[in-house]
Amino acid sequence: MTVNKEPKLLRVDLNSHDVVEEEIPEELIEKFIGGKGLAGYYLYKEVPPKADPLSSDNKLIYMTGPTTGYLPSTSRLAVVTKSPQYGGWLDTWGGGQFPAELRFTGYWGIIFEGKSEDWVSLKIDGSEASIETGDFQGKKTSEIARQVDGYKVSCIGPAGENLVKFACIVNDPIKELGRGGEMGREGAGAVMGSKRLKAIAVKNGKKNAQKEVPEELDQVKKSHVKRVTTDEDIAWARDDGTPAIVELSDEAGILPTKNFQKGQIEGAEKISMEAVREMEEQRNACYFCPIACSRYVKVKKGPYEGIETEGPEYETLAMAGSNTGVTDLGAIVAFNDICDKYGIDTMSAGAVIAWAMECTEKGIHDFGIEFGDGKALVEMAEKIALREGDGDILAEGVAGASEQVGGKNIAVCIKDIELPGYDGRGGIGQTLAYSTADRGADHNRSWPIEDEAYGDWDPLTLEGKAERVVSDQDECAAVWSLTTCDFALYSAEHVSEAMRAIGFDLSTEEVVTIGERIHNLARMFNVREGFDRDSDSVPERFTEPMKEGPIEGQAISPEDFEKLLSEYYSIRGWNEKGVPTQETLERLGIKGLIESNK
Repeated sequence: MTVNKEPKLLRVDLNSHDVVEEEIPEELIEKFIGGKGLAGYYLYKEVPPKADPLSSDNKLIYMTGPTTGYLPSTSRLAVVTKSPQYGGWLDTWGGGQFPAELRFTGYWGIIFEGKSEDWVSLKIDGSEASIETGDFQGKKTSEIARQVDGYKVSCIGPAGENLVKFACIVNDPIKELGRGGEMGREGAGAVMGSKRLKAIAVKNGKKNAQKEVPEELDQVKKSHVKRVTTDEDIAWARDDGTPAIVELSDEAGILPTKNFQKGQIEGAEKISMEAVREMEEQRNACYFCPIACSRYVKVKKGPYEGIETEGPEYETLAMAGSNTGVTDLGAIVAFNDICDKYGIDTMSAGAVIAWAMECTEKGIHDFGIEFGDGKALVEMAEKIALREGDGDILAEGVAGASEQVGGKNIAVCIKDIELPGYDGRGGIGQTLAYSTADRGADHNRSWPIEDEAYGDWDPLTLEGKAERVVSDQDECAAVWSLTTCDFALYSAEHVSEAMRAIGFDLSTEEVVTIGERIHNLARMFNVREGFDRDSDSVPERFTEPMKEGPIEGQAISPEDFEKLLSEYYSIRGWNEKGVPTQETLERLGIKGLIESNK
């Protein structure tokens, strides 16, 4: 291994507060690379089947990759654990400065196991690591970051302490540290809170860590700096960022509106890229990223004047804006600020509030909030984080809340996870991608909606959709294991190039197979936890024709979806129940691992 030191990680026993170094066998890097893949190997191997996600049996695994921080737009890491929201595989991602800082210490990752009796943090100073106790409880993420001044930090807020099922982990949550990173979706923050682990603070102690690279990798780095800086396909991320998608989705009729009842909202321009740009104070970037996609914004007028935060991204504008009927950008920014400081996922928070608004509208349960009420949006976000009043019900997520008060028929979820900001009626391929994602409803593993709704691919044809989703998911799993940013458009070929530069002779085809191996490993984790074909479902709302707009009358046919799902399984080498066959597991070299911890 020629980057930094030999691969190693830290294993932290929160029961005893012992911290030990552990080598990462190079054969694991050849099979899983790093990031999600490598962390997933440890998760499957070490977490017992049917473990309670909030018990000491679950593990919280941070993992960078071989070249994290050494190539542009790679200061990212995966956190992998078992989700407390749906009981399956969870991998969540965040950028900022923290991932590169951790990698530069020589540690690729950290495995947290057990539970601490007291609230603690992990402090890493160069090669020294220790558990610290202190006055952490109840503090917001921004307060923690300032408390450990001089360090890069990854932490939870009060929502994680309160075990909100969609609590997130936040990297570098103050603007002085540059672009931060919110590791949301499915409750990694709650797992961290269950372990009474408040923060990880890292200082690598080196001024020129990037110079510790071989000539081959340095040449790869230079070529990607040029590519990421000049590639026209990346220009939108450099110039606009994700808020530009708001008007695209509204024009296409797939912008979630009033809990996915509609696909367009009057006043979409009020939450558009131009509206966000008017609030912009500065641009921020993750470590060594030429894109600088993040905007730090400040509300200039109205009841939320003076509030500033990083974001909001498209998913927040969609799920907490149009989906709740709110077009007051100031209120959305205030909501975003609360979510970041208290540590909750903006997408799930927006979705569960929208669901509660429809419950109120339809007389299912009176949450006292209505569509379009920005003040209620902001106030309910804080109640959720603190589990106060009805916020305690909504802190369980849409699926959990509907178990308590009803409203399952209007719950827009797959595997109990709230959907992202693209109405699945805009394309059956996207619905398939949601349903077969390895962590519950997710759009990042495959995004055919870009061609189905924004392009000219027939949204309801089955032809080519299963192949597209499989291909996307496999390449995505492989590329993410090098911890690259999606906006930088790294490919499997680029991963092969980087791995060869540090001594691993992996072809592009072998890299794609690694991605397939990772996706199947995640699937087998979920299979052993009780998930199967019935879990790869379509929300009832997507089977109902869109009432108005550009895709009026469009819906997902359950019969067509089942045909497409069977085709997907066949391509994957899974049986009709959605379980990978023994032949598939053997071909991918993970049959022994699967049998070791059924």
